[in-house]
Amino acid sequence: MSPIGRPRGYGGIAILYRKSVSSMFSQLPDGNNKVQAIEISTTGNPTCLINVYHPSRGTDSGHDAYRAALDNLKEIILKYQDTHSIMIAGDFNASFIIHYKDPQDELLNNFVKRMD
Repeated sequence: MSPIGRPRGYGGIAILYRKSVSSMFSQLPDGNNKVQAIEISTTGNPTCLINVYHPSRGTDSGHDAYRAALDNLKEIILKYQDTHSIMIAGDFNASFIIHYKDPQDELLNNFVKRMD
C-alpha cells in the first residue's frame, strides 16, 4: 500500500532538507517507522537529529507501544550523546500540562525527568 493510501495515523515520518545541502546529512541506522535519526555534519561535533511520531492516546496496548517507542528513543540518545549534539523533534501526542492525567503524559514527563 502506498503511503498516501494508508489510513490516518499510519503514514510514518520524514525529515526533509534541500538538495543543495544534502551532503551535510546522512541517515543513521537507528530507529523504526516511528523514530528516525539523521546525522548533520557541522563544524565541531556533528548533530544527531531525531524525529519522533508517537500515535495519539489510546488503549493500554497503545501505552505499551508508547513505552517501547520511548525506550527506542532513549537507546538512540545514549548511543550518540557523547559524540553528537542531540536534537529531538516531532509529535509525541502528549502534554507537559500538569492537570492532564493521561498515561502518555506521565510516561513522557517521567522520560524527560530521567533523561535530564
